[in-house]
Amino acid sequence: MSFKLKWTYKQFMRFRDFKEHKNTMRSPVKYYLSLLLKLIPGLYKNTINFNLRNGYTVKIKDFMSIFIYQEIFIDKAYDLEINTSNPVILDVGGNIGLFALRMKSLYPESRVYSYEPDPDNFNLLLETIEINHLKNIVPVNKAIMDKIGTVKLYLCPTNHAGHSVYKEISGDKFVETETTTLESVFSDNDITFCDLLKLDCEGAEYEILKSLNSEMASKIHTIIYEPTHKLYSVDRLNSLLEELGYSIKKRRQLIIATINKS
Repeated sequence: MSFKLKWTYKQFMRFRDFKEHKNTMRSPVKYYLSLLLKLIPGLYKNTINFNLRNGYTVKIKDFMSIFIYQEIFIDKAYDLEINTSNPVILDVGGNIGLFALRMKSLYPESRVYSYEPDPDNFNLLLETIEINHLKNIVPVNKAIMDKIGTVKLYLCPTNHAGHSVYKEISGDKFVETETTTLESVFSDNDITFCDLLKLDCEGAEYEILKSLNSEMASKIHTIIYEPTHKLYSVDRLNSLLEELGYSIKKRRQLIIATINKS
């Protein structure tokens, strides 16, 4: 049985989620219908709109968009308590903009910097911002790495959230994309402090986090990242963060690092 079929079956069996869908969407039935319509690529080519109760809209163009929506809005994988009403949030691996939309739902006064290297995903990110009339979001069509330049972004043929600078976990097809660094992101945008750094970048988090020094770490309160176990030692990367003054906590498939107050 394929991953998509197994995952779809699991969603229909998770009856407790229906209440969460009902609280989040105007028409929760549309979620389950979309699972069937988008399960087979090309079966239903039209976009399906998830109209949320807070007035926002999520455009579902393919199956993986449903998967991401479930992770972010229903499972609330990236929800964290931030002790300010107007946090600065850096979104590395912005994809089609659902994390940014969730942050604006939770923190309407937040300022979000969303970096997405893939041109197709980036255009969908811009669409998410436009149709929801989101303010104080800065979208950038670049990859964040450990140095400025260019890099090959290998495109996963079955998952628009699976593109990676590592060929071994993605496909053979690639696009060239510009790169920048965390230090440059801070200086280019006049960021003095980042409340939340989110990394979902299919392995690139290793280079990004290894590039942190104590000065940069002091400017980032919380880091949440999805590790790529097959590429590096996650324990070693967490040890590097601990050496910089972070406390490490695991939540599901994610790592949360919070700076220790001096």
